[in-house]
Amino acid sequence: MNSGKILKDRGKPYKYDADVEKVQFILENGGFSVGKSGIDGKYGKDTAKAVKAYQKTYGLKVDGIVGKETWGHMTAEQNTYDDVLGFQQLLNIFGYSCGAEDAIFGKKTKAACKKFQKQMGIAVDGKLGRETWNAILHMETRLITWGFIVTRWSVQQFIGAMGLNPKLCAGKNTLKKLNEKPIVSRFKESDMVCQCNKKYCDGYPAGRGKYYGVAIMAERIIRAAEKGGKIDAYIPSRKRKTKGGGIAGGYRCAKWNVDRKGAKSSQHLEGVAIDIACDNKADLKLLQKYAKKLNVYGGVGDEGANVVHVDLRGKKSRWKYN
Repeated sequence: MNSGKILKDRGKPYKYDADVEKVQFILENGGFSVGKSGIDGKYGKDTAKAVKAYQKTYGLKVDGIVGKETWGHMTAEQNTYDDVLGFQQLLNIFGYSCGAEDAIFGKKTKAACKKFQKQMGIAVDGKLGRETWNAILHMETRLITWGFIVTRWSVQQFIGAMGLNPKLCAGKNTLKKLNEKPIVSRFKESDMVCQCNKKYCDGYPAGRGKYYGVAIMAERIIRAAEKGGKIDAYIPSRKRKTKGGGIAGGYRCAKWNVDRKGAKSSQHLEGVAIDIACDNKADLKLLQKYAKKLNVYGGVGDEGANVVHVDLRGKKSRWKYN
């Protein structure tokens, strides 16, 4: 809006004006309702009423007219469309449900913002200030540093891999884990592919990157078991160099799962499961012990004499195989 332009209620018929739309957007995001018509680019009585409420709140001349003073205050104090939209997207990704990602800072977004601020130890005012914005951007950056893509699925996989409840929002405990030095798993994507050897699929059709959370969980389990000394393990997809145990892969395509006589709801189908094999009974007991201890909100199955199953299904499940 140029400095000489004035926006006000000029009576019917109301005409669309892109600058009016900008003003309405700022008003709505600031908690000043522009009426049932919403952001429509038309300066009617409801918009004028909202402008007056805004002016009164901020100690401006109350005339219902958007001139140089009011517009200058609005643009200096309010977040942009992209700011609000980006904030909403990250709120939803980290589990702070704010509803529709529409760039409108409404009641749900404000409530989600307050919840996030409380979890992060920030002054709870329900506003997207610099401290709040920097806090959520920091979480995004740390998630990427750990090697995860920024999606709700990935956040849940990270939380589960840390032994936390993936159904909850990413709060202070998740932040603490994100701020730790990233765990580099010994398991690569090539180690986690479907073992049908491309008979039925291209190796990992379920989606690149899904395996990463469960690979970190497996790494945590094995590192815990190795505290008393290195255990004998190898990865079957590589040339075998040791004896006594191994990893039976992460993903299974549907046809290979049938060949393997896997469960119809197997977590291997989602690429979030690993079978850790070990012929050494003492080492196997250690793996079983730490799998149950660390994988708090996932599945752990004792698969007979030499295998322990681990998955990130999002809820605790324990079972034994015959």
